Amino acid sequence: MKRPTKTPRERLRQARVAVYRQHILEAAEAVFAEKGFTAASMQEIGRRAGVSMGTIYSVFRSKEEVLQAALEARGAEILELVRRAVSRPGPAAVAFLDLVRDYVQYFSAHPHFLRMHLRLGAAWMHSPENGAGKRAAVWAEIQRSQAEVLARGIQEGSFVDADPLLLARLFSAVHQTLLANWVEQGMKLPAEQFVGEVERWVKRLLWREPVALATREVTSRQED
Repeated sequence: MKRPTKTPRERLRQARVAVYRQHILEAAEAVFAEKGFTAASMQEIGRRAGVSMGTIYSVFRSKEEVLQAALEARGAEILELVRRAVSRPGPAAVAFLDLVRDYVQYFSAHPHFLRMHLRLGAAWMHSPENGAGKRAAVWAEIQRSQAEVLARGIQEGSFVDADPLLLARLFSAVHQTLLANWVEQGMKLPAEQFVGEVERWVKRLLWREPVALATREVTSRQED
């Protein structure tokens, strides 16, 4: 059955709500990052977004709903980032390092989200519990995608021979720890240098011959 065509007024209203929603979510990330979820208020989020309380409550029913929406939106973006990285042709080790770089670039571009996510205190290696549903499904697919490229790398002889899903979770734990340390230091280290630091830790964790690999990379760069 064909859906009825939306009127210009309905399309305008939906576009307006989408704009409000985006402004509110961006403002919420900043407030949650600075104050934490408990201390944050809808009034402060509305003020940062430049919208009235009537407007904010016409889009979101509660502070909890704002948080879940922010996490779901960013989770979908991160999942797409992971899908692109792990589907690139070539050796799995290269694809995984591309993923590391993409992760850092994403969080560097969204520092409020990074700080907010870290302040929530949840371990990234575990599935989210609160408001699970969509978020839990996205988390599971991210871990599964990471595990798939790790499994490929194990077959290619690049990564240590272990349960790929366990390695994916270990990577998530190390990655979260390094990001938290970067944030604690004010993110003063440029993103490009931080990528190198993360890569070094990832190689120590996952690569079968991290020292030999590092030596080959240095030699290769010198020859170039």
